Amino acid sequence: MRVTLGRPKLKRFCLPPRAMEEREPIVSGAEAQHMIHVLRLKPGDCVEVFDGMGRSAQAEIIWRRHDTVGLRLEGEIRISTRSGSMIILAPALIRRDKMKFVFQKAVEMGAAAIWPFECTRSVARARQGREDEFPKRYERVLIEAMKQCGTNLLPVLTPPVNLEEVLNRIKPELLGLFLYEDEISIGFKQVVKKVKSHRGVVLVVGPEGGFTPAEADKARDHGFYLVSLGRRILRAETAAIIALGLAQYEWGNLNA
Repeated sequence: MRVTLGRPKLKRFCLPPRAMEEREPIVSGAEAQHMIHVLRLKPGDCVEVFDGMGRSAQAEIIWRRHDTVGLRLEGEIRISTRSGSMIILAPALIRRDKMKFVFQKAVEMGAAAIWPFECTRSVARARQGREDEFPKRYERVLIEAMKQCGTNLLPVLTPPVNLEEVLNRIKPELLGLFLYEDEISIGFKQVVKKVKSHRGVVLVVGPEGGFTPAEADKARDHGFYLVSLGRRILRAETAAIIALGLAQYEWGNLNA
């Protein structure tokens, strides 16, 4: 159980970037519904607002109606930036409930971007011809995770692609790590010894059935390090979270 001493933290709400440019923005949609009907906030109550682009501010509720809330921003707008290397998670598509869990934890762990993909053993598949709808479908999951963990930077969630396209996105300034359960000689420690710094790290995590040997060979040909997380057989969602934690510890901003 977590105990917070002192002044309670303000409830957090996400505004469109354009709204953060107004001193008296109007909140509508799901965020207004949450303010009015769930939390029952009223004029005079203070909240914190953020736009997902790094800007945040304290605000006071000055009026409310059935489905909209009027705010007045107080003080200066704060600007958040990412520190450490940019961490990118590329997870294979898995079942929807587990996919939501991975996305939530990616936000909490400070991922800058999420690149979902399909591969040979993927059980879950993107809706054919509707891949571009994918980021919008999970936007609420990301925002709720941001509200909970306190970050003001929304990860970039791209539409699902095939594994080949993800591998092609690697650039010289990005360190590519391909988590492969059949790799027994190289782990995170060995990679850390070889590689000191990069502008960003791409973590490619497989589906429930893992990667095929042919996919692992292709990743190596694209310049990825094939790395192991040890001898335990991990679930896809567990592997993603552990990889994010290790990457943030070594190259990110956990400051542990």
